[in-house]
Amino acid sequence: MLNFVTKGKSMKCLIVCLMLALNSACVSKMINAVIPQQGLKPEELQKVKTVAVIAFDVLEFRPTGIAGALVGGSAASHLATAQTGMNIKEERSELAEDLYAELTASLTKKGWQVLPAAKVASNPTYRKFFQTKKASLLEKSPNHFQKPVAVEGIMRPVNPHYMLKPEERTALAKALGVDALIFTRVAYHGQKRDYLGLGVAPIYLQPILKFNMYAAHGEDPIWFDNAFEGPRSATSIGKISGMEDVDKIAQFSRPLASQMYVEFLR
Repeated sequence: MLNFVTKGKSMKCLIVCLMLALNSACVSKMINAVIPQQGLKPEELQKVKTVAVIAFDVLEFRPTGIAGALVGGSAASHLATAQTGMNIKEERSELAEDLYAELTASLTKKGWQVLPAAKVASNPTYRKFFQTKKASLLEKSPNHFQKPVAVEGIMRPVNPHYMLKPEERTALAKALGVDALIFTRVAYHGQKRDYLGLGVAPIYLQPILKFNMYAAHGEDPIWFDNAFEGPRSATSIGKISGMEDVDKIAQFSRPLASQMYVEFLR
């Protein structure tokens, strides 16, 4: 009898978990219906010949240690500071530099002429926006397992739609001599294969791309995707949240993002 009751409680718990998961999926679909997460204006995109990536950053995946994994959020960031070097101000990073170059190469293969980062960063009009906007672009700390890193002299895409007014985008595109401006971010996550996220399970590294392209004239982006999912690592980076293998993370980060760019721009 006791065994029957125990099984009954386990079944109820499983049903509740499934209902919560399904409800979450329904809520997500409702949000997507109200706030589109993807968009494309083919007729406007065909007019684009030259582009500049004017805002770019990477949210690196950083194991937080047991304290960070258990507490989460900002408290975890403080607890794990000694281990992860977590802070809200971005750092210059070799990974960010590599992925910016990788994106530029991928966009070039797509058929666009891409203004080099050095020319973007040294442009007087861009420098003016960089100096006046940068202070307001320091966002609150991201997820406790992520650390923002950036390219020297390039703004971060904290809020692409609001960081520059339409008339400012027009002026900047004219100054840079391009048809469109790109704001983009690569954010790394640790994904578990078990759907409900219960118990200890292999964790796989996965990059997520946020991409916004604005034409020189116009208020809304002509191409955007707020959460394009890149491929997951072929092997796991660990089984315990907060204790992932940093060497495997470093090994997988660039090739996963490179493949994601190929899939996104195909």
